[in-house]
Amino acid sequence: MAYAGWVLDNQERRREFALWDACVKIAEYQLRSQYTHVFYLPIEFPIVPDGLRPLDPDFQNEIDERMVRLLELHDVNYEPLTGSVEERIERLTAGVKA
Repeated sequence: MAYAGWVLDNQERRREFALWDACVKIAEYQLRSQYTHVFYLPIEFPIVPDGLRPLDPDFQNEIDERMVRLLELHDVNYEPLTGSVEERIERLTAGVKA
């Protein structure tokens, strides 16, 4: 939702955007009720070049802010995962087993 919202916010609004608005309303319910665990991965590494996302740190920060805003706006309980990739995986695995 953060990435799609960014794309749509950075182009002229068209009537097809009504489909996006409907998806957002569905997601509002789904975000709160369908997950037992939600993990947030804060920015600690540069963007990995994948040919899809801009490598601009400002873009990375904006997406991160959008993700946190979505989680908080929809009252989603989440656990931040910080540290190295290995540390994050270890905490993720421990959190899911709990």
